[in-house]
Amino acid sequence: MTAFFGREYDADGNLVYDPDDPLAPIKEAVADEDEEKKPGLTVRAVEAMTRAGMDTGTRAMARAYVKKHKLLTVAEFDQIIVRSPRRKTHLASVPPAVPAHLHTPPAWASDLDILKKMVRTLRVCMGLVGERKAAKLTYLAITSRLLGEPVNLVMKGLSSSGKSYTVECVARLFPPEAIYTMTAMSERALIYLDESLEHRTIILYEAAALREGREKVDDNQTAYIIRSLLSEGQIEYPVVIRDEETGRLRTEKLIKAGPTNIVTSTTAISLHGENETRMLSVPSNDSKAQTRAVMIEASAEKKRQDADLGDWHAFQRWLASRETRDAVIPYARCVAAQIPPEAVRLRRDWNTVRALIKAHAIMHQQNRETDPGGPIIATTADYQAVRFLVNDLIADAIGATVPKSVRQTVETVSELETRPLGHATVHDICIRLKLERSAATRRLHTARDHGYLVNLEEKKGKPARYVTGDPLPGEIVVLPDLHTICTGDCTHLDPGEPAGQDCDCTGVCRCAVDAEPREAEKP
Repeated sequence: MTAFFGREYDADGNLVYDPDDPLAPIKEAVADEDEEKKPGLTVRAVEAMTRAGMDTGTRAMARAYVKKHKLLTVAEFDQIIVRSPRRKTHLASVPPAVPAHLHTPPAWASDLDILKKMVRTLRVCMGLVGERKAAKLTYLAITSRLLGEPVNLVMKGLSSSGKSYTVECVARLFPPEAIYTMTAMSERALIYLDESLEHRTIILYEAAALREGREKVDDNQTAYIIRSLLSEGQIEYPVVIRDEETGRLRTEKLIKAGPTNIVTSTTAISLHGENETRMLSVPSNDSKAQTRAVMIEASAEKKRQDADLGDWHAFQRWLASRETRDAVIPYARCVAAQIPPEAVRLRRDWNTVRALIKAHAIMHQQNRETDPGGPIIATTADYQAVRFLVNDLIADAIGATVPKSVRQTVETVSELETRPLGHATVHDICIRLKLERSAATRRLHTARDHGYLVNLEEKKGKPARYVTGDPLPGEIVVLPDLHTICTGDCTHLDPGEPAGQDCDCTGVCRCAVDAEPREAEKP
C-alpha cells in the first residue's frame, strides 16, 4: 500500500483512502463507466477499502451510498465486508500506511478549553451570537454519543428564538456518521431504518414529531419507541411474518442497537413527563439584548470566513477511533454526597452530569492522565466546566430554584397584586418588564405551570388575571463548589476523626474509593 498526498493506494493502484472524502474510492471506481460495469467496480472498491481498514462510520456511509445509487444491495454490501478481512501485511519497501480508521487529531486537540474554541468557530464561520451555554451543552451532548449512557438534550424557547439554528450550527462540526438528522418520522421509522444508530446522535429539529399529545388517546408508539432506545440502549420490536418455506406465521424480533441519544427542540414549556425527566432542558435566550445582537449580526452583510470544519470532523473521528472511549471521575462520590436530595429525578440528572463530565474529559484527553485499567481520568477542571453549564438548569428542573426571568416575573406580579385590582395581566408584565407579549406570556405560563402563579380567570377568551401562588424556592446550590471537593485526604471531617466514621454521607467518606467505611486507625 502506498500513500500520495494523503491518499492511499493498494498494490494494484486502486484508491483505498482519501482524507478529504471517505467515499472517494467508490466514487472514483464508478466514474464515467457504463451502468453494467458499475456493480463490479463497486465490489472491488469496497473490498479494497475493507482490506485497508474501513472504520464503522465510513462503513455506514458507504452502505447508504451504494444503496441510494443502486450499486449494491445492503445484503451484498455486508457480504463483501465479511469475506474481505483487513490485510495484515504491507510491502516491505513502503512505510506502513496509516489505516483509514486511525485519524490524527488536529493540533488544537491539546488546547485546555476546546469548547471555547468551538464557540469562536461558530461565531466567526456561521454568525452564531450569544447562546454560548446552549452551544457548549449541545456539543458535549453529541460527543457523549461515544459513551455507554449518552446525554439527551432538548432546546426550549419561543418560535424564531434560534433554537434550531443553534443545534444546526453545532451539528455541522460533526461528521455525517456521528449524527442522524430528522425533521419528522412515522411511528415505526426507527425500527425499520437501514442505517446503524449505534453510538450516534439523533437530531430531531422539532419535538412535535414525537406526537406526545396523542400518546394517551391514540395507539401511537413513536414516543415509546424513542424512550426505549434512550433508556434501554436498543429497540426490541416483535413482528409477525409468514415463513416462506412453511407458509406459517411466526414471530421475529427486530432489534435496533444503541446506545443512541437525541437532541431536539420545542416551543412547549415542558414535554411529556416520561420524556422530560430523560432530557436536559436548555432554554433559549429571549432577552432584548439577544434580539438586538441577532439583528445586528444579520445586518452586517459581511462575507463569512470559510469554515474549516474538516479539523472538527477529524477531531470527532479521532475520538471515535480511540481504544479508550470512557472516563472515570475519582471525585464523583464526593460530589454526589454533597448534592441535596431534593427530588427523585436527581437520580437521572446526576447520571447526566457524570456523562457530561466524562465527555469533557474525553475531548481533552491530550491533557488528561490515563487510569492503569484504561479509562481517562477526569480532573476537577472537567467538573468545573460542566457545573458552570448545568447547575442552574438542574436546580430549576427539580424546583430547587427558578430562572432569574421567572423569579423576576413572579416578584413583579406580587407587587402588582397589591393594587386595587388585586391581580396582574399580561399587558402589565409587558410594560413593567419591557417585554414583547409572546415573551411575557411564556414567562407567566412557566411560572403558572410550576405553581408559583395562579390564573384567576376561568372563562376562555377572557384576559388572564394572575396572582401569586406557591412561594418561590430559595437559592439552593445543587452541585457543590469546586473548593469543597475532596481530591486527597478528606477535608470534610475533623482531623481527629478517621475517614469514613461519623461522616454525613451515609458512612462513606466523600473521597473514599471503596464502598465500605474505613476502620479507625489503631493508636
